[in-house]
Amino acid sequence: DFVKVKTEEGEIGYIQRHYLTPDTPKSLIINRLQQERDRLADKLAELQKQIALTTSRSDASQQELSEQLAESNRQLSALQKDLAESQADLIRTSHEFQTLQSDAREVVAIAKERDQLRKTNQELAAALSELEEKVKDLSITGLIKWFLAGAGVLLLGWIFGRFAGGRRRSRL
Repeated sequence: DFVKVKTEEGEIGYIQRHYLTPDTPKSLIINRLQQERDRLADKLAELQKQIALTTSRSDASQQELSEQLAESNRQLSALQKDLAESQADLIRTSHEFQTLQSDAREVVAIAKERDQLRKTNQELAAALSELEEKVKDLSITGLIKWFLAGAGVLLLGWIFGRFAGGRRRSRL
């Protein structure tokens, strides 16, 4: 009727068989469940704190990401504006390049014309120099002729005056 038992503390004793059951006593189960409940409540509280902390961090991160998104949108807008300006510059530069190319095709003809004009200019400059020399010569020649003409008139006047004055004296 008695059974030998040993406690957790190492004590050995005997107990009647009808007090023993293969099931764990209800009070022990209740104590274990209460301890488990307390442990889970503590864990729940800790998890709730972590959730609150994570939520606040998430809100802060979300706010930061929203600010970054707004800044990125501003930068995107500025870049799109710069792109539009660059495209307009590209179109203008392309047009100027095409104009320059069409003008460059005429460079050979313009160079030939320039060379011809230089040659003509040199010829005209030489002709001008010759004409200036002729004008100078003609001016000198003209002056000499007028001088001689004046001297001739003076000489003739003197001669007439001599003969005419002599005749008058003789008549008187």
